[in-house]
Amino acid sequence: MTLVPSTLFRFIKQMNCLTRSNASIKMTNIATKYIGNNGWRNSDFNRRFIFSHATEDYIKLMGKDLHVNPGFGVLHANGTVDLLIKPTNPQSSKIFCEVQIPIKYDLDVKLLDDASVQILGMEADEVNVSTVNGEINTHGLKSHNIHVNTEHGHITSEGTMQGNIFINAKTTKLKAKRLQGLILDIEAEELSTAVESSYMNQGQISAHRGDIIINNLHGCTDLLIKQGQVVITGFHGQISGFVGSGKVDVHVTDVTGNSTLHLNEGSLVLSVLENPRHDLEVTATSLDISKEIKSAGTTASGSSQTFNLVKNDNAEASILKATVLNGSAQVKYQDWFSTLGIKM
Repeated sequence: MTLVPSTLFRFIKQMNCLTRSNASIKMTNIATKYIGNNGWRNSDFNRRFIFSHATEDYIKLMGKDLHVNPGFGVLHANGTVDLLIKPTNPQSSKIFCEVQIPIKYDLDVKLLDDASVQILGMEADEVNVSTVNGEINTHGLKSHNIHVNTEHGHITSEGTMQGNIFINAKTTKLKAKRLQGLILDIEAEELSTAVESSYMNQGQISAHRGDIIINNLHGCTDLLIKQGQVVITGFHGQISGFVGSGKVDVHVTDVTGNSTLHLNEGSLVLSVLENPRHDLEVTATSLDISKEIKSAGTTASGSSQTFNLVKNDNAEASILKATVLNGSAQVKYQDWFSTLGIKM
């Protein structure tokens, strides 16, 4: 589907529909909101085409003249359909269209200019959403693969976004309550995130400029930020992070595999438990270690300073190595309550 400026397009599941379908819906040139559930009104303007995928070539099954005006209206979709709808007035603004589809349905959504989309309570095998400047808003979206491409649109996920998630953008802000799945892949020129929790087996986040904030990060994650800020207030898993210049602030709960944090220039703050379940090595030109942590490790000085903390028992532990080439590093103590986000 393709939408023109100021169009809001919403997908919502049919509450009374139990149909399970692997069908897809594609729409082009949506510029209006449609009227009526009681059939289509005659008009000299638009035409509705419904096609079948039963053969390689599209077969026109039905065509009706439509009278479509900006205003409220609902489309119902069942089975495998393509809809081609052209606007009566491309200059109309603040246009809205809602499509009610079965809860299990594939989506292929292409939006132009400022057109935006909402996807509510949907399950699918494949979801593909593409916008230029329009926002993408989801609530309870679950799909095997979720592909989001946008130039400058922002992404908001209420509830859980579940699946293999792929996001590609020039400039975007990602706000999400919970990301869950096997794969997370985010690439952007300029990226801002506010994620409450991420439970992904394998994650990769890369941006030229970034302001990355994740409250709870689980799994194996690669971070590549050329310039910006990385704040992780609860980390449990394995991480490989590189930041060219900026600030890094990570609260470490548990390191499940050998991990690295590398900062070329800037400041690094690591918050660890008083008796961490992992080894720790921190190197920087300027190093500040809190007294609760310092007594458990050793510090070596040279052209730079290195602090080492080795787990006391005989069990083989993973290690977190953090390096600041030009700048400062601070290692401080966090109590158990702070790992849960509770301030005492």
